Amino acid sequence: RWRKPESLVRALVWVLRAYRTQGVGADFAALEIEAWRVALTATLPPGQAEPVRPTYDWMAQTLPALAEVLDG
Repeated sequence: RWRKPESLVRALVWVLRAYRTQGVGADFAALEIEAWRVALTATLPPGQAEPVRPTYDWMAQTLPALAEVLDG
């Protein structure tokens, strides 16, 4: 679990802003997060992938709201 979840939020905001300056939308970031979730499951043993999966699940769920706030 993240000790400082605000650091992860700041990182996601940075990613969204960096992508936006390059003309890339939040939908790409969502696809990227999903690709990482698939890669975790495909490459790591279950005992190693499962502790990390909730973080990627949270990012996937939070990304649309962050993008909306940045667009607002």
